[in-house]
Amino acid sequence: MLMFRLLSRRLRCTFPVAYRSVSSGYGIIKSDLPDVQISNESVPDLVFNHFSKWDDALIAVECAVTGRKYTYKQIMDYSLALNKSLRKKLKLQSGDIVAVLLPNVPEMPIATLGIFKAGLVVTTINPLYTPGESILNEQIKGKLLFKKN
Repeated sequence: MLMFRLLSRRLRCTFPVAYRSVSSGYGIIKSDLPDVQISNESVPDLVFNHFSKWDDALIAVECAVTGRKYTYKQIMDYSLALNKSLRKKLKLQSGDIVAVLLPNVPEMPIATLGIFKAGLVVTTINPLYTPGESILNEQIKGKLLFKKN
């Protein structure tokens, strides 16, 4: 009975919330907060710059099922090797689309960062997509499909 009463109580927010004002004019909404600084770096360069702080010291990703794991340096090295293979061996050009059909595995960030580093476009495919979602993938003209063996 005590558990029921605890669960049925209304929960209240107990941490402070800062309310900010916004002003708008001519269809533009502007916050009173300072503008966010956006880096000119590509996603892989931004990620790799942060990875270089840790190198082989820490495990970046680990599969709970298989135990496969990669350090930050390994992810960076494998991604850069994939980048070179995509451009040199497979002759993919900047802007080509690469579809990635992978479950939640530790190789996903390696594939994604390598594809981005090569200047290619990543699209993800999920085998559990609904028919409506699958139609979108059929319209994509990918040059390559990454999938699990």
